[in-house]
Amino acid sequence: MKISQKLILGYIGIALLAAVVGTICIVQNKKSRRIVEEQVYRSISYLNDVWSLMEAQEHQEIAANNYLFLDVGLEERRANYFHAKEHLEKIYQKYTKEACEDTKHWMEKYYENIKTYNLKMEETFELYRQGADPELIKARLREANEYAETAHEDVLEPIIEHVYNKHLEPAKENIAKGINRTTSATIVISMMSVFLAVVVGLFISRSISTPIMKLKNATVEIGKGKLNTRIEITSNDEVGQLAASFKKMGEDLKTSTTSIDNLNKEVAERKQTEQLLQESENKYRTLLENLPQKIFLKDRNSAYVSCNDNLARDFKIKAEEIAGKTDYDFLPEELANKYRADDERIMKSEKAEDIEESYLLDGEEVIVHTVKTPVKDEHGNVTGVLGIFWDITELKRAEEKIKELAKFPSENPNPIVKISKDYTILYANDAGAPLLETWGCEEGQRLPQPHSKLVEKVLSSGKAITCELESTSDQVFSVTLAPVVKAGYVNVYGLDITELRLSKEYLKQVREQAEVKAQFVSTVSHELRTPLTTMKEGVNIVLDGITGEINNKQRHFLDIIRRNIDRLARFINDVLDFQKFEAGKMEVDMRSNNMNEVVEEVIETMSCPANEKGLDLIAKLDETMPAVNFDRDRIIQVLINLVDNALKFTDSGNITIATAKADDTVRISVHDTGPGIKKENLPRLFHEFEQLSDTNERKTGGSGLGLAISRRIIEKHNGKIWAESDSGKGTTFYFELPVQEKKALAMAEKS
Repeated sequence: MKISQKLILGYIGIALLAAVVGTICIVQNKKSRRIVEEQVYRSISYLNDVWSLMEAQEHQEIAANNYLFLDVGLEERRANYFHAKEHLEKIYQKYTKEACEDTKHWMEKYYENIKTYNLKMEETFELYRQGADPELIKARLREANEYAETAHEDVLEPIIEHVYNKHLEPAKENIAKGINRTTSATIVISMMSVFLAVVVGLFISRSISTPIMKLKNATVEIGKGKLNTRIEITSNDEVGQLAASFKKMGEDLKTSTTSIDNLNKEVAERKQTEQLLQESENKYRTLLENLPQKIFLKDRNSAYVSCNDNLARDFKIKAEEIAGKTDYDFLPEELANKYRADDERIMKSEKAEDIEESYLLDGEEVIVHTVKTPVKDEHGNVTGVLGIFWDITELKRAEEKIKELAKFPSENPNPIVKISKDYTILYANDAGAPLLETWGCEEGQRLPQPHSKLVEKVLSSGKAITCELESTSDQVFSVTLAPVVKAGYVNVYGLDITELRLSKEYLKQVREQAEVKAQFVSTVSHELRTPLTTMKEGVNIVLDGITGEINNKQRHFLDIIRRNIDRLARFINDVLDFQKFEAGKMEVDMRSNNMNEVVEEVIETMSCPANEKGLDLIAKLDETMPAVNFDRDRIIQVLINLVDNALKFTDSGNITIATAKADDTVRISVHDTGPGIKKENLPRLFHEFEQLSDTNERKTGGSGLGLAISRRIIEKHNGKIWAESDSGKGTTFYFELPVQEKKALAMAEKS
C-alpha cells in the first residue's frame, strides 16, 4: 500500500468519527431546544394575557377620568368608559378559561376588586350627574382607584411572578442541563476521536519513518565510501521505490568511481585551482585600483561594464554601480556624443587610438590623454572598448609656458638669462636687469654664491627647478632654471609675480578682517539679545498693569519703547542672518511645499499691522500651482520682508500678494499702492545697508538689510528677485523659483 493510500484511510477514519460526534450533538441540541421552546411559549402566552388585563384596566381608568373631568363630548366620554369596561370584562373571561389552575384563585380575587371598583365608579358618576362638590367627587374617585391598584399589586404582579417561577425558571434549568449534556457528550466523543487519531497517526508514522531511517543510515554509510552497503526495505510504496533507486546508485558509483580517495583528490585539485584564480583576480583588482589613471570597460553599445575607483569617484558613485550606465548619465550631452562617436569609430576600425580631449572634473573642464582600444572575444569579434586616461592639464599649461618663454629673448617682456656651466652670465635681456641687480653681477661676470649652487644642482640633476626671488627693487619673481645639459648652460626664465603676491597677502588680510568682523558681530548681537529680551518683558509687565495702574501718557511712551525694542531685535536678527550669508554658513532645508499655503500663512501673520494702517491685504492665488522645492521658513521670511517693506511706504489702498505658474518656474509678486520708486533708484534696492527715501524724502525705520537678505535667500534657491515701479504708481516686487524637477532639485542640492 502506498503512503498516500495510508494517509487517505487515516483521514477517512477521523472524518467519520467527527461526523458521528457532530450528529449526536445536533440530535441532543434539537431535543433540548424543543422542550425549552414549549415552556417559553407557554410562559409568554400567560404573560401576554396578564399584560392585556393590565392594559384594559388602565384604559378603563383613563376613560373614567375623561368622563369626570373633560368639559366636552359627555355622551362620547360615557360611551368610551362603558366600552373600556366591557373590553376588560371580555379579556378577564378569556384569561379565566385559558389560565392554569394555580392562578385561578388570584383571578377570582382580582375580579372581586374590579367589581368593587366598578360599583364605586357608578356612585362617583351619580354624584357627578347630581352636580355634587368636585372635592367629594375626587375623594370617591380616589377610593375607587385604591381598589384598582389593589387588583394590580395584589393579584396581577403575583401572577407574573408565579409564571416566571413555574415556567421560565424551569426553562432556564432545562437549557443549562441541555448544554451540560451536550458539552459532556462532546468532550467524551472528542477524547475518543483524539485517541483514535493518535493511534492512526502513530501507525501511519511508524510505517513511513522506519524505512526512511533505514534509508538514512544506508546513505550515511555510502557517504563514508562503503559502496557495498545493503538497503533492506521490501515495501512497495514510494519509500521502497526510493530505496531501490539508492541501491542502483550505489552500484553505479562502484562502477564509475575507482575509489573515494581519487574523488577527494579531484575535489582538492579543483579547490586549489579556484583559489589560484581568486588570487590572480585579487592581484589584478589591486593593480587596477592603485593605478593613478582612470580605467573603464564599455560594451558594444558604449554602456559601462566596469571601471576602477578613480573614475567612479569622479562620477560620485561606487565602482560596482557603473554597470549599465552611459556617459549621458554623468556628462553634458555634447561631450557624451563626442565620446560615443570615438567609441564607435574605434570599434569599427578595430584599431587603438591616442586622443587628447576635454573632460569634466568636479564641474571644471580639464584636458586628458585617452588611450582607447577595441576588445575582442575568442572568435575575434569586437565586444566593446577598453579605455585609460589621465589628466594632462598641467602638462599642457607647462608646454604653453615653455612656448611663451621660448620667444626671442629680446622681445620677451619677462626676464631671460643664460648662464654657463662655470657660472658666467652669457646673456641677459632688458627685462632681466632686476635679476642681475639682485645677484650683484653684470653680463660677462660670474654668478656669486649661493646662487651658483642652484646652477650646479640643475646641471648635475638634469631637471628644472622653480623658486621665488625677491629683487632689490621690491619686485618678486618666479624663477625657473632649465638645464641644457648637452650644451653645458642653464636658461633662467623669470616671471614677475609681485602683484600676485600682494593680492594673496591682501586677500589673507581681508579674510582675517572678515573673520574678526563676523566674530565681533556675532558676539555683540548675541550679547544684545539678552538685555533686549529682559527690557521687553519688563515693558510688557508694566503695560499689562501687573506693577500697578498707568495713565495714558505713560502707556504712550511705553508703547514707543516697545516698538523700538522690537525694531532693534529685528535689526539684530537681520545682522546675524547677513553675517551667516557672508560666512557661507546659511543652509536651506529644501522640501516640497505648497506656495499658496505659504502665502495664506503670511497674509494671516501680517493682517494685524495692515489693519492698524487701514490697508487691505489681498491674496490672488493660482489654483494650478505645482509643488515647489524650497525652504518654507526662509521663503516666509522673504514674503514678510516684502510685505513689511510695502507697509512702510503705503498710507492708503491695498497690498496684493499673487502667485502664478510660468513655463518652468513659479512667480510670486507683492504689489502696493504706495508712492513708487524712481527708476534710477531701482538698482540700489537690494544693496546691503541701503535705505531709499519715499517721495517726501522721509526715511523709514529699518536695518537696510531686509531686501539684501531676501535676495541672498532667493539666489540660494537658484531663483531671481527684482522690482518694477514708476514714481506715483506703486511698486511690485517679484521673485521666481524653479519648479520641482530633477534638474532643479540637483542644482539646489549642489548649491
